[in-house]
Amino acid sequence: MIGKVSESSALEITTRMEFEDFEKNKDNLKIGKYLQISIGNHESLIASIKGIKAIADNDNKEKYIMTAEPIGIIDDNGFSPGSTLLPSPTELVDIAGQDILDKIFQDNKKYSFPLGYLVQNKEVQLNIDGNTFFSKHIGVVGSTGSGKSCTVAKILQEVVGIQEAGNVNIMRQKNAHIIIFDIHSEYKSAFTLADEQKLSLNYLDVEKLKLPYWLMNSEELESIFIESNESNSHNQISQFRRAVILNKEKYNPLLSKVTYDTPVYFSIEEVYNYISNMNDEVISKVANEEQVPKIINDNGEIEVIKDKRPIFRKNKNLFQYHKQRIQRHQVDRLMENLIGLFPD
Repeated sequence: MIGKVSESSALEITTRMEFEDFEKNKDNLKIGKYLQISIGNHESLIASIKGIKAIADNDNKEKYIMTAEPIGIIDDNGFSPGSTLLPSPTELVDIAGQDILDKIFQDNKKYSFPLGYLVQNKEVQLNIDGNTFFSKHIGVVGSTGSGKSCTVAKILQEVVGIQEAGNVNIMRQKNAHIIIFDIHSEYKSAFTLADEQKLSLNYLDVEKLKLPYWLMNSEELESIFIESNESNSHNQISQFRRAVILNKEKYNPLLSKVTYDTPVYFSIEEVYNYISNMNDEVISKVANEEQVPKIINDNGEIEVIKDKRPIFRKNKNLFQYHKQRIQRHQVDRLMENLIGLFPD
């Protein structure tokens, strides 16, 4: 025992220590070390030391006040993070022994991924829940040259089972899939096996990596195919958007909803055909005929376009029928007028 609880709250536990108790145990009473505080017959609170200060008592004897942050509970079932139970004043405070630290940090079914060793005790290995750790956003920060890249490489080597430039065939995280965007080529050497002189992971450089155009989103597509500085760029964007959506729907009929940004295949050649044909489109206004585009198909037959999909085809006869039809219609109207003037 090193002291007793003098004050207890959800944020910190305050312990009062005599001078003799502090002097005997001060090697283990440092910031970050762990305390075991009684809260019942079978349970103890584990707390991490935050601060220590010396005070003078009424009898002019030096005493020490130590504050610690609660982190979890130790009971017969092991360690559990967090706690709704807090110790009352006068509860006994001890230094957490090696057996307690083993219960907190030892390897088990859940906490099985070795991340490193405790700063306060280099003999205690820290194991974490790998699934939880790698499923969250993690930042590794530090000044230039402090070892950020080496830290990341070492963690990933542990995942795939590489030690001392050799493959130990121990995958720490079962069925792990790792993708590294190595912009500055920092990590390639970390996954080169010394005995085989080859990479333990697949490596794709810029020459091998090819992404299909249909994976681009709307902004990327428009930046490539449309000049935003042109005065009628909004009209171009409207037609381009319509063509892309229709073509995605054509090639992905099983999808219930397809949007401009849906990353599915579409034919850029057919989109070009669509826009080119729409640009040349002329609709003949003939009495008693539906006012829709028409084409002459491969069989030489007149085909009415209602759903726009035939417009994706590149057809030499496309829309030529409209122009011929309009010209013939104008001739017919002229003849009608002439007959009206000269009925004989």
